[in-house]
Amino acid sequence: MAFLDLDSRKFQLKVQPQSGMTVSFVFLGVVNLIVVFFFCNIL
Repeated sequence: MAFLDLDSRKFQLKVQPQSGMTVSFVFLGVVNLIVVFFFCNIL
């Protein structure tokens, strides 16, 4: 059981949900900038 606990902890460290959230937020920000840029060009 202790061995499984160590494995799950390593897996949680590898996944790092906080970094995934920041990556998605940065991606959304870039998409918003591109959309605004295209709208400015059309207008």
